[in-house]
Amino acid sequence: MIKLENLTKQFVQKKGQPLKAVDNVNLNVPEGEMCVLLGPSRLRQNHHVKDDQPADRAQQR
Repeated sequence: MIKLENLTKQFVQKKGQPLKAVDNVNLNVPEGEMCVLLGPSRLRQNHHVKDDQPADRAQQR
């Protein structure tokens, strides 16, 4: 099982303003299940997740 508690992820926009992609999310994903979080299409354009990309510190906890 994957369990997320109080997950917040923020990106800095081109103009330097912060953009919260995820804010205080709690989620349980049972073993064998898959979960995908999607936002507005303008935010997904070039942010494809690859299996070989290292996770950032927030995702490693």
